[in-house]
Amino acid sequence: MADPQPEPAPGGGVWEPPTTTLDDYRCAGLDWQILNHFIVIAHRAPELGDPASIKRCEQRFAGWVTTAADAGNDSRASVYAALEASGACDESPTYPGLVLAPSLCTKPRPDLGADVCAEKLASEPAFGILLTADVLANATMRKAHLRGPVRMGALLGHASVACGGDDRWKLLAPEQAASPSSRSDQKA
Repeated sequence: MADPQPEPAPGGGVWEPPTTTLDDYRCAGLDWQILNHFIVIAHRAPELGDPASIKRCEQRFAGWVTTAADAGNDSRASVYAALEASGACDESPTYPGLVLAPSLCTKPRPDLGADVCAEKLASEPAFGILLTADVLANATMRKAHLRGPVRMGALLGHASVACGGDDRWKLLAPEQAASPSSRSDQKA
């Protein structure tokens, strides 16, 4: 039986801090920065995600997302972006299970074996969302993603932030994450 979803936490939560310079993570990808809670790409208008998809995500997961993000002092938008990139907000009402790289599963939950953790990640939305927020809030993981949404996406999808990809950011990512990464220009 799935864990019941809590009521959404009140308020707006925290936002990822704005950046003061352009950032390409030394990978020779597109330069970007966070301005007014948007990821802005130099010399381009912001790209916005599908509002219906964002609304579905909020309707399905708001209680878990707001509670987990607020507890980890993460932006709710970052957790929603991770869910969006994983396909959890698509029109299919089925939870996709792999909201982050399975190898990250035991980072915040070393008490669970890798197999048990991966099984829970694949089958329990509450566990997957809470685990995603825990990974983003983890001190070691924060040093890797530096609170940058583009790097967060690479970390969650690939379990590391490293140069060498062929997408516009030039960050390594698993093949299935290459197309959703284009969604990471949404509100941060």
